[in-house]
Amino acid sequence: SLPTSPPPTVEVPTTQPEVGLAFAPAEIGVNQVADASIKMTIVLTNTNDEPLGGVTFTIDLAPTLRVADDETADKGCGGDLTIERPSDQLHTDTSSVTLKSGTIMKRDRCVVSMRVQFIHSDQPAGSYTFTVRASAIGIDAEQRTSDATIAIMAPSDLPPR
Repeated sequence: SLPTSPPPTVEVPTTQPEVGLAFAPAEIGVNQVADASIKMTIVLTNTNDEPLGGVTFTIDLAPTLRVADDETADKGCGGDLTIERPSDQLHTDTSSVTLKSGTIMKRDRCVVSMRVQFIHSDQPAGSYTFTVRASAIGIDAEQRTSDATIAIMAPSDLPPR
């Protein structure tokens, strides 16, 4: 009889990807809104010892914020990146950015970034917080989230130059 060896162990990822969201610049003056080009960056990190497949994320943008140019989006996670724009002329619908079927190698990260801008130059001063939600298929754990804020500051709130 031939000696038998145990079947190879297949490690399955157990942890959802970590997610980070950032805007740069994160503060702009009300008089800079019309010309502001804000870089939105989403970083997904795999802390598992195995690659993650089926990675997804979604971020809903306020009706007054849109992706400036999807042709220059850095799609560093593979998969299908979809940018949904508002369907109405009044911009009352939200737009969103969604990744489906992305991949992150073991103990690695991937980055998706693009430019966003406010639609109206008369955007009122205030803080606008956005949340990105990320997960991977086949992992029985809560999806991860990350928040980031863009602050539109009145001239009196801007730091002196």
